[in-house]
Amino acid sequence: MRRPFLFFIYTLVLALSAPKWLQSQPKDDNKINNQRASRANSLRNFLHTGMNEWSFWSGFSFDSPAGSYIGLTEGREFFLAALQFGRTVAANRHVALEYTLDFIPVAVVTKNPKPNFDSAPDANNRGGEVQVSSVYGFGFSPVGLKFYFVQSQRSRLFLSASAGFLSFKEDVPLPEARKFNFAFDFGGGIQLLASARWGLTLGYRLHHLSNANTADANPGLDANIFYLGISSFR
Repeated sequence: MRRPFLFFIYTLVLALSAPKWLQSQPKDDNKINNQRASRANSLRNFLHTGMNEWSFWSGFSFDSPAGSYIGLTEGREFFLAALQFGRTVAANRHVALEYTLDFIPVAVVTKNPKPNFDSAPDANNRGGEVQVSSVYGFGFSPVGLKFYFVQSQRSRLFLSASAGFLSFKEDVPLPEARKFNFAFDFGGGIQLLASARWGLTLGYRLHHLSNANTADANPGLDANIFYLGISSFR
C-alpha cells in the first residue's frame, strides 16, 4: 500500500515542477544563443580560412636609393597601381596567412634616360644628347604572401612579399638594359577596418626590379614605395 502511495506522491511532485522546468528551458536556450551571437559578433571582423580579399592599391616612390640595397640606379621616381586578389589559407583569432596575386596595369618610371639620335652631333662628333622621360609599363605578380597579426575589431598589422615581372615600352632603367624586368618586393603596414566587409590599407614596400643579367646592362632599380589601398572582403 505504501509503494503506490509513494509513487503517487512522486508523480504529483514531478507534475507540479514540470511547468517551472519547461519555462526555464527557453531562458537557458536564449542565454546560450545570446552568448553564441555575442561571440560571433566579436569575431566578425577577423579573417577566417577561405575568405577572399579584393583590393585596389597605388603607391609612389620619390627616389631610388642607389647602392643602399641591391639596385645601383639613382634619381628615379616610381609609380605603381594594382588590383590584388587574396585568399586566406590559414587563420585563427590572432594571425592569418593569405595568398596574394597582383595585376599591375600601370607602372611608371620617371627620369629614364634614352639617347636622342635625331639631334645633331656636337663639335667633338659625339653622338646625340641624352634625354630623360617617363616610361610606362605593366606587370603581374602571381606569387605573394601576406601575414596578418595583432588582429582587433578595428585594425590589423601585416607583413607582405611578392614576386613577378614588369614590362615597359622602353629599356629600364638604362639604355642597353631591357624592357622586360623581374620584380620582387617585401614590406608591411596596417589595415584599418570600416566594417567586416571593407578596409583601408596604409603600407610600405621595398621594391626591386632587374633583368637578372639577361642584357648588356643590369644596374637594377630599387624603390621605397608608400601606398594606399582599399579592400573588400567576401
